[in-house]
Amino acid sequence: MIRIALVFIAFVVYSNTQSTGRLAGTGSCPEKRGFYPIGGQCDAYIECVDGVPQERLCPDGLLFNEDTGPHAYPCQYPIDVDCRARSSLQPAQPTERCPHQYAYYRSGDSRDCGKFVNCAAGIAYDFNCPEGLAWNKDTYKCDWPDQVPDCDVEAFLGFSCPQIAKSPELGDEETRFYRSNADCIHYFACVNGRPRMFRCADDQAYNVETNQCEDAANVTGCALPPDAQYRQQQPKLVTVQYRQQPKPTPTPAFSPFSQFRGSHTLCPEPNGKFPVLDQCDAYIECTDGVAEQKLCPEGMVLTNSSAIEWECALLPPHLACGDRKKLQPPQPTEECPHQFGLFRIGDAAHCGQYLNCANGVASVTNCSRGLAFNSETWRCDWPDEVADCDPEAYLEFTCPQVARQAPLDPKDGDNIHYYPWEHDCRYYFACVNSRPRLQTCGYCKCYHDLIDADIGGAQADLPINAEAPEVKGFSVDEVLNIQVPKGRV
Repeated sequence: MIRIALVFIAFVVYSNTQSTGRLAGTGSCPEKRGFYPIGGQCDAYIECVDGVPQERLCPDGLLFNEDTGPHAYPCQYPIDVDCRARSSLQPAQPTERCPHQYAYYRSGDSRDCGKFVNCAAGIAYDFNCPEGLAWNKDTYKCDWPDQVPDCDVEAFLGFSCPQIAKSPELGDEETRFYRSNADCIHYFACVNGRPRMFRCADDQAYNVETNQCEDAANVTGCALPPDAQYRQQQPKLVTVQYRQQPKPTPTPAFSPFSQFRGSHTLCPEPNGKFPVLDQCDAYIECTDGVAEQKLCPEGMVLTNSSAIEWECALLPPHLACGDRKKLQPPQPTEECPHQFGLFRIGDAAHCGQYLNCANGVASVTNCSRGLAFNSETWRCDWPDEVADCDPEAYLEFTCPQVARQAPLDPKDGDNIHYYPWEHDCRYYFACVNSRPRLQTCGYCKCYHDLIDADIGGAQADLPINAEAPEVKGFSVDEVLNIQVPKGRV
């Protein structure tokens, strides 16, 4: 879902590229400028500048990609590199939390799949996938938990899909929706019997009668605004008393503590982090009863989303901070408006890309095909759930106007129709209330229309060794080798 595109490597690690100190030999440059592989070793290469060769070594954890052009940084993450016969690597240079100087890996177990670590120059930076998504070590992206092999979906989301008989019309294609037992904001879509978590907007709640997000005041039992529900679940903030001092001259560097003086700070407990009233990215850290005033990295906020302890996390301030509205001033760079954060790039017709900023350096990240980045929730969502996204322009598909029909079952939703995607039979569109959503079939499966297309569709199994069936004009070999045309989705 969220692909770590990692273009920031060119800015972060180029200075760490090592020279082996050995010239590759005069006249060994095929062209005056370029990068060329060294036989047998995947993280070493030859750089030619004005026809002069120099043997270089990628930073530990990165590999030389011989398919890059002369103007791109040639060292990339293993997922993007085909070493071919170049199997040798330099010895690893691990640190306390990083197996390599540069690496991405999941930090939680199978029941806590949404956390991952970005190692840069041996320093580990902790990140959380958007709510409800899990880190996939095989694809370097945040994905639906049911698509991550080593994630316990039910334990991770805290929800199991009820075991019910399949609809005879929809079969495996049936999707059912259930509101979370914890609050009115969240709901689950059960796809092939496995749950996926979704979230309504702040002022909405999930209505089990209509299977839609609606104004919270109109949903039975959910009159309390969702943000008020969220704040009620948070532990009360610690109010710390200080004596005020006159403003110094000249004005010092920003600190949420600069308006206070005196070393005495009340520690509610001998050890732990405690939020500062009104300031969302400042906190008091107590160690054996001794308090120290600290700030989160700019762009991060202090939250106790784990309900165990407070920590600095990458979350939208308007969702995580409640009444703690104040933040330190931004520290923008040429690439990022803040040192840390997620920021969408593209207009309403190009909603699927965003910047993942870490220490002021941006990596371009793509949502999974068909999803759009939601700037309000910092997660990839259905395009029709993203306020400033044009689903029809983004997906390049407009739902046909059809007469409204009564649902097959009250729980099946009240206005959903299915249509194939002409570019790839493994995908299809679900038109929910006349707005398109791009969906995918399982591995080696293709979307096949039923006789009545308005009722829905079914997945046709494609056994690799069987005689190639025809599914909307695609054979098995064609399905397994489809090259999807480049586009917005």
